[in-house]
Amino acid sequence: MLNNEISRRCGASELTTFGGGGSALVYFPRNEREFIFAMEEAASDGIAPQILGGGSNVILADGELSTSIVCTRDMRGLTFEGDIVRFEAGVTVSQLMREARARGLGGLEFLEGVPATLGGALVMNAGAFGCQMADLASTARVLTERAGEFGIEERTQDLEYRRGVQGIVLGGTLRLAEIGAEESIAKRNKFIALRRAKQPRQPSCGSVFKNITLSAEEVRALELMEYASHAENTDATSNKGAFVLSAGRLLDACGLKGAREGGASISDMHANFIVNLGGATAADFLALVAIAEQAVYDKFALRLSREFVLLK
Repeated sequence: MLNNEISRRCGASELTTFGGGGSALVYFPRNEREFIFAMEEAASDGIAPQILGGGSNVILADGELSTSIVCTRDMRGLTFEGDIVRFEAGVTVSQLMREARARGLGGLEFLEGVPATLGGALVMNAGAFGCQMADLASTARVLTERAGEFGIEERTQDLEYRRGVQGIVLGGTLRLAEIGAEESIAKRNKFIALRRAKQPRQPSCGSVFKNITLSAEEVRALELMEYASHAENTDATSNKGAFVLSAGRLLDACGLKGAREGGASISDMHANFIVNLGGATAADFLALVAIAEQAVYDKFALRLSREFVLLK
């Protein structure tokens, strides 16, 4: 009976923030026990299922997916022990922050307005405005599999830019900061205003490509200083310092804003976003991705790294 309670067939419009793409059989476990059951059930045909959180940074391939999906968004357990919060993977940033403010805590204001679950944010070490999950994350609860048996282990974290916890995250712990509710709300409003001023309002999967980090020597050799900003914690006068090249600025320099394929378009507001103008398919999205990758390589001899995940 549990199988029927937590599984059903769903389309991309229900599962992802971009909205375009195919469909799949999806399991929606409500806790770790049901998650392990779903994994065992979904893998019973010998094909490992794919994992989905809140659906941002994810594209579902068109048609029927060849594998099933286990989605963590109904795993909403959340407990506080002083400034330490223990969470299950499906807890959203907004849910956490709402409960944290009532306790005089904060720290994730920089992610408010992003439709992300904490599990997904930990997997990719989500960041914005110079902040990242690595600043707060302490541990992660990660699924293990040995000799066909599923289990869970808790790991201490060491996260990097846009590379977070390796494996399937079921939950974890964060150490929050002590901050008054008014100050936290002011920070949230500032970050949301900045996001709205720079990012499109149409459906999208979020940033399509990662920013590129190069050494000062590489940036100067490629004559790309006008597109670079100095990375944090480095000496701006040193040749040894690291520089960040904004993927959006590189794409904008290629004249790609407004490029359209079917129902998808590279945003007029921010070139590192592909938006769904209505009826976009995954094929439309991927066609624009290929155009963008080739344009940046042709103009700058740089390879962009994709930030989204394609489920197929």
